[in-house]
Amino acid sequence: MGNPLLFVLCVGGCVGSFLNVVVHRLPRGESLVWPGSRCPRCTTRLRPVDNIPLLSYLFLAARCRACGAPIATRYPVLEGLGGLVFVGAYLTRGLTLEAAVMAMCLALLIAVAVIDLDSFVIPDSLCLAIAAGGVSMAWVSTDGPSLESRLVAGVVGAGCLWALGVVSRGGMGLGDAKLVGAMGVFLGPKSVILAFAVASVLGATAGIVLLSTRRKRRGDPIPFGPFLVMGSLVAALSGDALLALYQREFLGPP
Repeated sequence: MGNPLLFVLCVGGCVGSFLNVVVHRLPRGESLVWPGSRCPRCTTRLRPVDNIPLLSYLFLAARCRACGAPIATRYPVLEGLGGLVFVGAYLTRGLTLEAAVMAMCLALLIAVAVIDLDSFVIPDSLCLAIAAGGVSMAWVSTDGPSLESRLVAGVVGAGCLWALGVVSRGGMGLGDAKLVGAMGVFLGPKSVILAFAVASVLGATAGIVLLSTRRKRRGDPIPFGPFLVMGSLVAALSGDALLALYQREFLGPP
């Protein structure tokens, strides 16, 4: 097979390239498969040589070959992130079906983060796909949480965020609740708690920074989805190590 790491990186880059299609078309209700990739300005269909993850961006000097319009930095960033999460899944789970399912769920979470940043919307279809990936994880994982515990984590997580949204009078959206529900099914009980804790710390820190630099005012909405996604990435790729460290340092021997 050659170098598995290089293979996984290339596959992840291709998935990241498709994420660009998802975040551009899904909020607009457009098909994800037809027509093929095209320049958003001149609508010229991209040739295969112009659609190679990361490399095409460099070869084209960040401009469309047909009209010369600048290619947004988001395109190579998502391609790179796709490659990184696939490599992360491979390094933590090996070249297994479990790693493949994990990597796809993480890629979908990245798409959720970008769409939420753009439009303050978390698509139901992506949450359902992530939850379905979590159900698949229960089947392909040999030592992960059971399907029952994953489903309970999803229901409880979604219910808690929904209740928090009611109490805060809209501080948390229904989309956030659905996302946490999907995260619970994907990550399981312990890891989804870790993911939410990380997201809360990151979100609070970002809020303080934005307010202190006057980039946001009090009452301005700040999407929480991206922080939930970052928490999920941490929990999925290093959650076991972090939970073991917490157990050892604060709770003592099991």
